Amino acid sequence: FDLWSAKLDVQLLSEDAQAAAATARDAMRRFPAAPEAVLLAIRAASRMGDRDAALALLSDARQAAERLEAPSRTFVLRAVAAAYLKLDDAAGAAALWTRLADADAKDAESRRLLFELARARRDYTEMEKQLSALRAAAPDSPESNFAEAAYQIALATRPGVPPEERRDLLRKADEQLTAAENTRGGWSEFSRLRAELALLQGRWGTAIRLLQDLHSRGLASDGQKAQLIQLLFLTGRDDEAESLLSSLPADRRRPELRRIQAELLMREGKADEALAIALQNPEDPPDAVEYMWQARLLALANRPKDAEEKLRAAVASAPDWPAPYLSLLSLAVLRGQKDAAMQVLKEAASRLQGPAGCCAVALGYETVGDPQSAEKYYRRALEVAPLDPGPKLEWAGFLIRTRRGEEGRRVLEELAAAKESSPESQWIVRNARRNLAQLLAAGGDYRNFRRALDLLDQNLREADAALDRLIKIRLTAGRPEKSLRLQAVAAYEKEAQAGTNLPAEDRFQWAVALESLGRWPDARARLAELLRPPAQSGRHLEFYIRKLIAHDSPASEIRPLLEDLAKVAPSPWTASELQARLAAREGEPREAARILGTFLEGKDDSRPRPPAPLVLRWFEELGLHQEAEDRWRSLVSSQPQATLGLAGFFGRRGRTDEALALCRAALQTVPPESAAAVAVGILRARREACTPDRIAAVEEILQAAEKASGRTRPWLLTRGSFLQLLGRHQNAVA
Repeated sequence: FDLWSAKLDVQLLSEDAQAAAATARDAMRRFPAAPEAVLLAIRAASRMGDRDAALALLSDARQAAERLEAPSRTFVLRAVAAAYLKLDDAAGAAALWTRLADADAKDAESRRLLFELARARRDYTEMEKQLSALRAAAPDSPESNFAEAAYQIALATRPGVPPEERRDLLRKADEQLTAAENTRGGWSEFSRLRAELALLQGRWGTAIRLLQDLHSRGLASDGQKAQLIQLLFLTGRDDEAESLLSSLPADRRRPELRRIQAELLMREGKADEALAIALQNPEDPPDAVEYMWQARLLALANRPKDAEEKLRAAVASAPDWPAPYLSLLSLAVLRGQKDAAMQVLKEAASRLQGPAGCCAVALGYETVGDPQSAEKYYRRALEVAPLDPGPKLEWAGFLIRTRRGEEGRRVLEELAAAKESSPESQWIVRNARRNLAQLLAAGGDYRNFRRALDLLDQNLREADAALDRLIKIRLTAGRPEKSLRLQAVAAYEKEAQAGTNLPAEDRFQWAVALESLGRWPDARARLAELLRPPAQSGRHLEFYIRKLIAHDSPASEIRPLLEDLAKVAPSPWTASELQARLAAREGEPREAARILGTFLEGKDDSRPRPPAPLVLRWFEELGLHQEAEDRWRSLVSSQPQATLGLAGFFGRRGRTDEALALCRAALQTVPPESAAAVAVGILRARREACTPDRIAAVEEILQAAEKASGRTRPWLLTRGSFLQLLGRHQNAVA
């Protein structure tokens, strides 16, 4: 059947449904006793875009399945029923499963599927009927235990269930599911139900992990893929969501994929069409995740009031979930409504329970700029669950965000070495290793970089996740060593050939590494593909334009991109700065000076401005040296603390004596250790200027700084650098 299967695949890829149906029917005629022929027809029907033609082919497949021998007949008829369900013909699926269940009193799987159909319809009477039949047909079987847990979940999702009762039902479902998993470990249906349970408990990270696992094993339904994309977007993991979105088939018209269709329309700038689909509400009523997703799209469409309404509905729907409160809080902060934000925070603090609730309230206090209260709630979470790795991971993140990196690193080190037994705790430990690896690599130290790779390799030995492979490549691509960047490029190429959906950030880092290795044409092609509208990152576009200017691309190609950059630039002055660079490259120094000069003039207006020293550095980089000097002198006359900036300028221009004289004079107006650091930096940058007189001048500045401020840490670092410059390495070490 390999040739028949290959022929069918070609026809389906060519969207030739008529030919595919003919091939499938021909196979069933030629091989009437072969279940493989019927399965070929089922596969064709499941992938055809024309639903009526697919149902007609499926009807023929059912008739062919009826003629098969008994063991194969049951298996193939179940496959036909599953295909009916995939084509939104629940009645056809139910009829087949009912017939199979009636034919075999011990057929637990068909009864479980009938139970699932009733659950999808929220038909509680039918659920109870099928659950009772399951208990009688196969007591204590994986199927009946699964249905027991699923029934508790169904009861918990009834409209109007009080939060306490809801939590109790979900707890019972968790206990029953754990017992069921012991009877049939590894069954994918348990993973599906676990993901659903985690989602209802507000444990979105766990739900995402389980759905990603199902997707990687090829077991996720279209609806679960759509839900995974939705959760990734809602948790700010846009790169992963975009990557999964791009891997799905072109036909997204089916109801469970409407979320994907709405996301695509929003990315294309068609907000009205996206919202028309998103707000249809096929579920009655929508659940909290649906409300939050609708709120996200409304916020993207600049409809904050409507977004707030949806978020409040999400809070009402799931008052014990952290996520709706945090989204509502963030929206209030973005709208400048601090009182409203504090009210949301107060409500969250009164309702959210357990360590996860404490961590959510802590994050809320961080959002409103109150780190002291945030720390109090993080510590409370650690007290409530001292053995739970989840709060420890959140605590480490807080420490790092509040510039207590060493403390945060120690917590991550402890987590990274932990031996956990539950899948969720193991996932948290692997996350801690990822965070620790990125923290170590960020410092630039080679030994820490090697340790970072070891941590990621440890994760890969436990679970070969694409995320760990890509982080490892990304860290390698950012190294200064050419050999490592070559390795990173080769690794990216290998991932792409293997069909890995590379997130946007990895495609960008791949291009950056290519450019750094002198492969600009390859880098340019990757950047152009990455920046294809409508998905454009301001940071990525800025890099692309800088490199186009540096590699002498035509101005006619660059100017339209600058217009695009003005809409998405990471800072409000980036586009103007690049316009100045382009003007200077095109031989228009006056135009370049005019553009940069606007940042230093007309200070009565309220537009955001880059720091003056940064603008003056741009003048210098563009070769506008006299203009830069004049403006530096003007700045120093009004802001004496800018003297060190002028000293640095003179140092770079080779005017070392003038630079050191300014450093000496600045001892009276700036922190003395800063003047000393600039003076040492001037000599380090131009070692040929290290004459005895200048060395003595810097020594004098260092002594004056020591006398004024003492042996502070900055002074000691500067002194060590100076001694190293002089070749006095033992003294520098001391």
